[in-house]
Amino acid sequence: MTDFLVHDFDGDGKTEALIGGNYFGVKPYHGRFDSFPGALLLDQKNCILGNELGLNFQQKSIRNLDVIKLGEVTYLLAIMNNDYSQLYEITTESK
Repeated sequence: MTDFLVHDFDGDGKTEALIGGNYFGVKPYHGRFDSFPGALLLDQKNCILGNELGLNFQQKSIRNLDVIKLGEVTYLLAIMNNDYSQLYEITTESK
């Protein structure tokens, strides 16, 4: 499963697209597609891999990505298939 989330992650007034992926529903002889760390697409020419952002999406099948706000703090919620959900504080977003 793959999910995309469009949000202004860096607080510059422009939206970026966060991609979470990996797919485990393949035939056993193909092996799992589980090495994609996720990516943040800043624009048409710039991309930052998830492991460079501190995301832990490798070997996980992303089911849903969402932005939630608890009090004054904004978080990225990553929901995995057959694994624990992960919560990341978005620290570069303007408040």
